[in-house]
Amino acid sequence: MRKTTLSSYNFSTILTNLQTQRPHFFLYQHPAYIDMLRVFFEKMQKDPFVVEHLTRLYEYDESTFYHSVDVGFLSVCFREIFQTENKEQFSEGSLLHDIGKLHIRHDVLTKEGKLTDSERLHMQEHTTHGYDMLQGHKNEYMCRLALHHHEHPEGVGYPFALQTEDMKFDYFLLRIMDEFSALTLDRCYRKGLPITQAINLITENMQSCLSSHDLNTLTALLQIIFSEDASYKEILNTFLLSKKETIKFAFKPKKITYAV
Repeated sequence: MRKTTLSSYNFSTILTNLQTQRPHFFLYQHPAYIDMLRVFFEKMQKDPFVVEHLTRLYEYDESTFYHSVDVGFLSVCFREIFQTENKEQFSEGSLLHDIGKLHIRHDVLTKEGKLTDSERLHMQEHTTHGYDMLQGHKNEYMCRLALHHHEHPEGVGYPFALQTEDMKFDYFLLRIMDEFSALTLDRCYRKGLPITQAINLITENMQSCLSSHDLNTLTALLQIIFSEDASYKEILNTFLLSKKETIKFAFKPKKITYAV
């Protein structure tokens, strides 16, 4: 087991690792955004709970550690563009969203093939484990980000299959960031997918819960945020550095079908 501490771990080393895995991901090349990430990272280094648990995550499974930091880094952008309940807590909760995987068997966490039904159910327990681990240390909002980041407005997520009326927009945003990171970063058993393919998979998964207008808006925004094209630099500057209205979507009511 490697010994390291997040408090002494170098921001540049972590960022370079993520840049290497997604070499054409422009957001992580953007100078102003890198400064924002450094401020966020240095603040998290001062929190003993964050340091302890992300250090444990690094020692337990390095790819899950980088995924967690990646989602935290992505949240710094998302909170400037989309409407969240609390910007700072949204980012901290995003960083800690997967700490429950410390309670998932390592052979299941790193398995190359398809999970069995029992392994899949065991993997899904990381959401409730994460909630329990955060209780008493972080507020209920951050606890519920860990609990609900795999929920879907159509009621097909876990652990509670939340319906539209119970699905907070912040859970929806965290699910998108989580999926993007999981799809595009390298895992021990596969290389990350191309960014364009990941965006297509994410938006296809959201077709049923958003209006056509909101889906088109979301797709356009994701293409800018997750861009591999430096020509979007000025648009990103507007999002990240200017005062503006943030964006929030309304979920479509779930269609009810009646048995005849």
